[in-house]
Amino acid sequence: MEVAPPPAAPSSQSEDARLESLGYEPQLNRVLGLFANFAVAFTYLSPMVGIYTLFVLGVGTGGPAYVWLTSSR
Repeated sequence: MEVAPPPAAPSSQSEDARLESLGYEPQLNRVLGLFANFAVAFTYLSPMVGIYTLFVLGVGTGGPAYVWLTSSR
């Protein structure tokens, strides 16, 4: 019994040729627009705002004991 070899992965050259035959030009756009840049910055800053808010809440309710508790870890 003969075992068939696994199918070869298509090369990027044949993928580009296939896209061109369908009327598409292969391209990779790596530019972040204004909205995407804002979205990335907002995603990064949102957890920081929550951390600072919880710290202020802890200091307000616990006072010096909260600061001592958080620094002892």
